[in-house]
Amino acid sequence: MRLERKNTLSLVLLLTLIFLSIQFPFAQTKSSKPPVVVRKPGVPAKEVGPLQPKIDLRYFYPNGQAKEKGDSVNGKREGYWYQFDPSGKITQRVKYTKGQLDGDIVNYFDNGHPSDSAVYINKKKDGGYVAYFTNGKPKIKGNYVNGVEDGEFNYYFYNGTVFRTIHYLNGKVNDEYTENYENGKTRIKCSYLNGRRDGDFMGYFPNGQEWVTGKYLNGKKIGIWSTFLENGKIAQKKTYKIEK
Repeated sequence: MRLERKNTLSLVLLLTLIFLSIQFPFAQTKSSKPPVVVRKPGVPAKEVGPLQPKIDLRYFYPNGQAKEKGDSVNGKREGYWYQFDPSGKITQRVKYTKGQLDGDIVNYFDNGHPSDSAVYINKKKDGGYVAYFTNGKPKIKGNYVNGVEDGEFNYYFYNGTVFRTIHYLNGKVNDEYTENYENGKTRIKCSYLNGRRDGDFMGYFPNGQEWVTGKYLNGKKIGIWSTFLENGKIAQKKTYKIEK
């Protein structure tokens, strides 16, 4: 009797150990990664499953190529999102915080080089901005504050020489304005106040000789304006009166 009871207890213990060895490995190998939710063309949002704390969300073109992908947290875009063209080339990288543009945004040419990059805070440009030529060299460099231009903007020729320099204050052109020839020599120099030309205006030939001089007041020409030939001789003089 004791032997039979001992054998019975041993059998129960063995079966218990087998059961536990089957259950625990599965519990330990559950993935901690967010589930992948695939949203194909024409599939409404309610068919992709219940709201998850964090999901890897992807959209596709009809040809099966990824169109857009990124993370969603509690139904709102979070972190970097990537967009692609139908051939699979990246076209844009965007950073979100709680569903809003918040961080750097980069757009791309077909050759994979960035076409422009900007920083967004609360859905508005706020920070450095750069636009590029297809060869990767800068085309425009500037700065935004609360969605408008603020500070110095430089525009470039394809060879890298500065073509134009503009200073902004709260989205309006202010202070010194210059334009250059492709060889780097000054073409135009003037100043602005609240978005209008105001002050001395000077234009130059490629050899550095003046071709025009005059003055602006509140965006209008005033006083004596002179134009010159490339040899320095005066070609014309004209006087502008202040309109009342």
